[in-house]
Order: sequence, then C-alpha cells, then structure tokens
Amino acid sequence: MNPLVVAASLAAAVLAGVPKVEKSPPRPSHPSFSLGLGRPAGPRGHAFSPGEIDYAERGPIAPKSATQPNPPEADGDLGRIAVVYLGGAQVIRLNVALTHAGRSVSAAWYDYLRVLFAYFDRDRDGVLNAYETEQCYSAVGMRALFYGNYYTPASGPAPDFRAMDTDGDRKISPAEFVAYFAEMSDSLFRERRAQTTADDGTTENLIVRLDADKDGKLSKAELTAAPKLLFALDTDEDETVSLSEVFAALPRRKSNAAGAEMMNSNMMGMKGNAAATAVLPAAGDLFLYPGRALRGEVVPALIAKYDRNKNGKLEADESPFDGAATKRLDRDGNAVLDDSELHAWTRETAGVELLVDVGVTPESGGVTVVGDLPAGAVLRRESKRRAVLRFGSQSVELSLFVPDAKQSKSVYDGLIASVFGAKKHIDEQDLGGISNQFIRSIFDSADVNADGRLIRAELVNYFDMQRRTMDLGFALSASVNRPTLFQVLDDDHDGKLSLRELRTAWERLSLLEAPGATTVSAGILRPVVFLQASPGPAFNGARLPLSDDFTQQTAMQPAAPKPGPIWFSRMDRNSDGDVSRGEFLGSAAQFAVIDTDKDDLISLAEAEAHDRKLRPKPPQR
Repeated sequence: MNPLVVAASLAAAVLAGVPKVEKSPPRPSHPSFSLGLGRPAGPRGHAFSPGEIDYAERGPIAPKSATQPNPPEADGDLGRIAVVYLGGAQVIRLNVALTHAGRSVSAAWYDYLRVLFAYFDRDRDGVLNAYETEQCYSAVGMRALFYGNYYTPASGPAPDFRAMDTDGDRKISPAEFVAYFAEMSDSLFRERRAQTTADDGTTENLIVRLDADKDGKLSKAELTAAPKLLFALDTDEDETVSLSEVFAALPRRKSNAAGAEMMNSNMMGMKGNAAATAVLPAAGDLFLYPGRALRGEVVPALIAKYDRNKNGKLEADESPFDGAATKRLDRDGNAVLDDSELHAWTRETAGVELLVDVGVTPESGGVTVVGDLPAGAVLRRESKRRAVLRFGSQSVELSLFVPDAKQSKSVYDGLIASVFGAKKHIDEQDLGGISNQFIRSIFDSADVNADGRLIRAELVNYFDMQRRTMDLGFALSASVNRPTLFQVLDDDHDGKLSLRELRTAWERLSLLEAPGATTVSAGILRPVVFLQASPGPAFNGARLPLSDDFTQQTAMQPAAPKPGPIWFSRMDRNSDGDVSRGEFLGSAAQFAVIDTDKDDLISLAEAEAHDRKLRPKPPQR
C-alpha cells in the first residue's frame, strides 16, 4: 500500500481513538494512568503525564500571549518554480508547478503537519506534552527526510518545547505545532544543477559510420540504412544497440583519420543546413526561482546577453521578445527597452505553466501543460511523464522521475525482519550489536504506547510516517546541454537504440532541419534545457538524460549484488563503494571506530575488518 494512504489511515485511526494495531500489555513495573498508558522509565517519566512538566532546570517561563496562533495560510506558490532561459535568440520563460495526486504542495504540506501531530499525540488528548514533543522530528532530521535520507534522533536536537508553546500553557496545541514547523516549508524544494558537458565523440562516431558519401551529413537513404549498419554491433543480442556497443566496435582513430578530419571540418563550420558551433551552452543562462516571481538579477543578465551595441538598453532589433511582447513592455513607446521596463517584465506572470503531478503510485502522475503557449511554440508529449516544448529552434524538456516505492519498502521490510525474526515483540535488550543501533536510536519514537516494547506494527507505522515525510520533498534537476546524435536518436532515453527508433530516424530528425532539406547535419543538435522533477526520495538518485557517463544507459541495467557486510551495503545508498557520515546510521563515536584511516569515509575494507572483529571466534580445539 502506498505510504501516503497508510499514513492517512493511521492518522484517522489516531484521531478517532480506535487503534489499528495490536497493543502490547503495559509493563507491570510502571503505574497506569487514566489514559491507559504506562509511564516510560528513565528521566522522561516525569514529562509523560499532561501538566507534569518541570521547568525548574530551565528557568522561569517568559510571559506570553494567551491567544493560540492560527495556522498560517497555505502558500499558493509553494511547489512552483519560475524558469528563465536566455541561451537563444528568444527568451524562454515558464513556470513549473508540482502537485501531489492532484493536490497542491501547500495543501499536502499542511495536511501532513496535522497527520504528524496526530501520530505523536500518543495519549490522544488533542495536545502534545513534553515527552511527546521530544519524539517529534528535529528540523535537521525533517530536512534530511525531505531529501530522501533516513531519520534518526541523532540528526539534531528535538523541537524546542518552550519555543513551540507560544501561549505558555505547557501544552502544544495543533495550531502551535503547525506554526512551529511552518517555516520548514522553505526546505521542501531543492535545486540540482547538472554539469554542462561536451560531446565525447559520440556524434562523430555515428556520422562516420552512417555517412556513406563522407560529406559530413546524413541523407534519407543513409538513415534508412542505419538499422542494418548499427544492429550489426549488437553483441549482447538484446535487439537494441547501446552506446557502449557503438564505441566498442569503433576502429582505432588512426584507421579512420580521413573520416575524422572530414567530420572535424564539416561539424565545426557546417556547409549549408543549420549552423553548428563548438561552443558549449552556458549554464549561467538558466535561472530557477522558487515561486512565480523573478529576481532583479535576471535583468542585468538579459541586457548583457542581448545588448549588442552595449548601450545598456535593448533596441527593437536586439529584443529577445516577440513583436507583441516588445510593444507591450515598451511603455514609453521609444522602441527601446530600458532597465525599468525590463524589471516590469520580471514582475509579470508567465503565460505557460508545466504541471508535474506525482501520483499516488509510481505508475500514476505525469506532465501536463496549463495556459496558452507563446506564439510559435509547439508541445510534444513524448510519454505520460515527459513533454518537450519547442520555441522555434530551442527546446525545453520536462520529465518526471519517481522511484519505485517497493525498493525503499523492501529495505524497511528487511530491516524489520532481521530485528524481529520469529519474535512478536522486542525490547532494548534485544538490540545489541552495531547492526541494531538504528532501531535502538528510534525505539522511543516508534514505541507508540510507551510500554518499553516494540511490536512489528509500531515499527511499520513509524517507517510509513518517515516515508510520507520523504514524499513531500521535491527536487528540480536542471541542465543545459547540446545533445549528441545518439541521444536524439534515443527517443525514449533508455540508453539504447531500438529498431523502431532507427527506422523513424529520418522522419524525426528531418523535422529539425529547415523545410525541404534533403540531408541532416550536426547543426540540428542545438542546446536543450532539461528539467527533471523528482520527489525527495529520488533526489540522491535523480538523473538527467545528459550526463558525463550517460547514466541513462547504466540506470536500466540490473544491479549487481553489493559486496561486504549487509549493514555496509544497505547504508551505501548511492552505491559509490563508501559509507559517508551522512549515510552511516550509527553514532559519531561508532563511525570514528570503524573509520580507521580517518578520511570521513568507511571503505569496504574497513567495514569488512570491523565486521571480522565483531564475529565470535571459533572455539579452540
């Protein structure tokens, strides 16, 4: 079941006062209260019963207003990103808006806070006492969850009870709880910039293979012959051609010197067709801002980019806007756009919005366009989760990447199974050894009825709440790159060329040339703005279709079993062969013990060496 649905069901059960999970009997060593829950042992026991909070060690309570704060209004711009690209002859401006199963990020955020409150309101009295507040996520920990990382109480200090208790009544109301965490909404969005990359020779490789007459261009006949020529390279016989297969079969460059020389001369200064350039697209031409509004820094960049006569203004023949927009912005009618008129443009609302919906399941959701497209713009929906907007010769591609929730759930399931085994419940005495320290660190937070025991349902519900928190965060990965010919041919961006993609090559590529063109040149490979939206759990693994090592190719390959101890392979979430401090689920002291070379990384060798120390030695014969 989807974590969002599970968490919502859990919250409904909590609010209704009807437990959905089996309750372990209270420990007899602790007295029962009228609430039906045992007092926790240890120093937190005094705080569990409402009204029994001792402030003596913290000093007197400062006078506060007796009026409870109202929940803040939902921010309508939460989940929206303004995008501006200045890379071509025409300025591209649009908004990207993220929704969760058709609901705005704002609505999902405030609903989540209410559900989170209900989850930590363990005695179901409608307020949080000091003990319950202590179990809540810290600010640092909540940000980590937004970005798809696990949470432990060691992630940061617990919420400040006194700061949250704004009316000083020693109880936290739902309104106070929402107000305290409201500012965390600023951390929901994270921008990721991918490095602008140069063509690694892929385009040259393909054209040399397909260009029968060696004129540096591809005709319809030459592209029609592409399936036969390229499928001969399919060494793994999977009926597709990967980039590695293309490069593996490439003759040494010495034997292809004439073709390479011809390609260099033709590709750097194309004769006929669209002009090509070896200059990489500038990443600084792409601006992303949370919300709808642009910032003033766009204006100087706009003038620097298009002001050819360097007079600090944009003449009519320099304007990157269409005729109607230029006339509208030219308020004084002098046929010149000055600084103030361009700043007025930044305060306008973009006419087109790309709506990205993260569905309830990985299979649902998608990309749609809201609003009127600018004059001359063309929309192409390449799949439910991928759309391309063409503005003349420029393109913006927006895609949605949602990880399979089953993968993260399988990690949780495996962890729970390894901890419980055949037991119906566990206590802290069952959690010895370094592999159980993560469960030990969250024991109190997951122990809903505070009886000092954990049953499976309590741990499952705790992880489901973490998952719901992860699902709230989102990232927008952005890059501006000139695609290679392989990437243009690879229509579904799976890192392989299928028979259908090669058969339709001329039909698709000829559309990128001027009408009536009889050949296709490298000039069609113009810079493209790639935007990929992804929820928080996907951030660390979000991938753009253009990257240094063509990750789309490797992403589809089955993962090989990871070497080393189980705890090491599970903590190495980015599969880079090391466990960093952020990935390590134990304490800082435990990390320091294992990290013997003190390089702030636990290597495979260090993990295996530490694991050997913990294993019991075989008995001496």
